[in-house]
Amino acid sequence: MKSQDFIPITNDIAFSNILSHNLELTRKLLEVLLQKKLKEVTLAEREKTIDSDPYTRGIRLDLYVEEVNGKVYDVELQKYNESEIPKRIRYYQSLIDIDHMMKGTLFNQVPESKIIFLCLNEDPFHRGKLYYEIKTEVVNYDNIEYEDGARAIVFNFTNERESTEYKEIEELADYLKNGVVKEGGFSDELDSYVRELNGNPKWRKEIMTLEEYINHKAEENRKKWIEEGIKQGLGQGIEIGETRARRDAVIATIRREKRKNPDVNDEELVREISLDYNVSEEVIKECLKEYLSQQRKE
Repeated sequence: MKSQDFIPITNDIAFSNILSHNLELTRKLLEVLLQKKLKEVTLAEREKTIDSDPYTRGIRLDLYVEEVNGKVYDVELQKYNESEIPKRIRYYQSLIDIDHMMKGTLFNQVPESKIIFLCLNEDPFHRGKLYYEIKTEVVNYDNIEYEDGARAIVFNFTNERESTEYKEIEELADYLKNGVVKEGGFSDELDSYVRELNGNPKWRKEIMTLEEYINHKAEENRKKWIEEGIKQGLGQGIEIGETRARRDAVIATIRREKRKNPDVNDEELVREISLDYNVSEEVIKECLKEYLSQQRKE
């Protein structure tokens, strides 16, 4: 398989798909992140959608996990810089609770939950720590225990982080951020499974959502236009093929990111996509306008 055809776990759609296929691997991932043993994982649902009300904004969780004891986890892979993570955590947590309440769960039966963000490109708190654990507390008294069962952990998986004693977490960070595999470690097991799935045509087809399909067809068209240009001795054929393919891929990426996070900052999105596709920010902005125009028509 050509390296450019390889679908890494950090692909926006592949991340949740890969882990939802393997509950044991999901359990091990959580054990690495939480640094404790878990009971059996009974559900790993990819891109779980929660709509509490038809008139309010719903959410789509990257990876929603339930443990046999009822505890729930949401793991979010954050590839783009995001300044509103605290409020996203608050909103995600509230909708997860509402989702259980709407199913008839009593207040004293609402499960413990943990929202986990894996930030690859920015430390949202700019302190250089490997992780930040968040809970609700009574701020004006130290000896009052306040336990609402809700927790959040934000991991800083950028290359600008301090070294710690949590070597398994750092190994996972290096794998997700830089593709570095430690032989015999969890990253090795995870990478082996990713490569196994990449060798499965059915799985690759499953990953080919509308956005991936558009990107794939754009590449086919690019090659076709280049071949036609070469046959006719027209260098312009190559230029047209490259340009249209990139624009199609950029618009598909914008559509995917907007669906995943409607509040994503447009300027930040433009910068990140510009780096990913080696296209100027001016061109990305034009593609963003084209996407918005398509949305209005829909």
